[in-house]
Amino acid sequence: MTSRLRILHCLSTREFAGTERHLAELSAIQARSHDVTLLLERNTVDPLTGGDISGFLCPQVKVVRAGRAVQKS
Repeated sequence: MTSRLRILHCLSTREFAGTERHLAELSAIQARSHDVTLLLERNTVDPLTGGDISGFLCPQVKVVRAGRAVQKS
């Protein structure tokens, strides 16, 4: 019998490409039997493409956002 692990992934990108897709899929698989948290930048939207990892994460993955808040003028 295996105990549940607490897993933390950290990602500091602002796009949705290969690394981000892999992490979304990996965290979904891990969340089936472990507690998974994903630490992201406060703003993860790619300014060029509009891509964002948050829409691809499964609901069991906890998301924590960090970094300075950027004020829009």
